Amino acid sequence: AGYAPWSVRAFAANQLMRKRPIRITIVEAHPKVLDDAKAHLALNGIAHRNVTVVHAAVGQETGTTTFLTGACSLSSGFRAPDLLNQESQPHTSEISEGSVLVNVTTIAALLYDHHHVDYLDVDIQGAESYALTTTEARLQMKLKVKRIHIGTHHLTIHQQLRQMLQVDGWVLQEDYPPSSSIKTRFGFVSFRDGVLSARMEGA
Repeated sequence: AGYAPWSVRAFAANQLMRKRPIRITIVEAHPKVLDDAKAHLALNGIAHRNVTVVHAAVGQETGTTTFLTGACSLSSGFRAPDLLNQESQPHTSEISEGSVLVNVTTIAALLYDHHHVDYLDVDIQGAESYALTTTEARLQMKLKVKRIHIGTHHLTIHQQLRQMLQVDGWVLQEDYPPSSSIKTRFGFVSFRDGVLSARMEGA
């Protein structure tokens, strides 16, 4: 979620196009950033009834993990999956300075209760390499998601996810590797994080 910029933009676009009623789900592990996201939504007139807030990290399997908060920087985040602690823990118990224990959810779990998802934005600081590639996540995305936008955080991850999307029937619309400078339809753009945007075939 971050401070939920894409959620706000999606809501505004939906309003302009006078589409059907919208439901937004935001997922964020960092407690301060989550508060910022909720404030950002409220400032843009998005009612609580239109938003589901999930305080959790996104990973390969459900459980709990240590989430590094640091100074609330965008580089803070979810530790590697081998450090997952599957024991039940309080939702946000402090365990050391600059870190909290948080619940971990999965892409599949987030999609189970939705009939369809118009737009899925994923920017999870490297966790995309395993959160998006499970069999359940891939199946749920194919069945329910029309468009996906992924921030990638390593060239190998970018290549892995590009191949996965193509195999699963997604049509790539934007493909910009991390740490690259590429001529786009908007001119030359330097990318720190990579970008993969795709729509499901037929959407």
